[in-house]
Amino acid sequence: MIEGPTLLREALDAGVELLEVFATADADETIAHAVETSGIPVRRVTASVLAGALDTVTPQEIAAIARRVDVGLDAVLDAATRGPLVLVLA
Repeated sequence: MIEGPTLLREALDAGVELLEVFATADADETIAHAVETSGIPVRRVTASVLAGALDTVTPQEIAAIARRVDVGLDAVLDAATRGPLVLVLA
């Protein structure tokens, strides 16, 4: 699950495969348009529906379900030698 316009923009820029995107009426239209331009429909939902689907205390107005990618430790360590390393635990 990717929540919020900043993380969603970064996911798009990184080529993460998004499966579903959900946005409220208050969502940033710039990111919603970028998602739609990439060929992924944005499903409009109420704030209460989106809040019920997320675990955060204060949910943001846009969220996506992304395909999970399993990467082996060797690949991660190899990539770390070529640039900054970001570790996400879920």
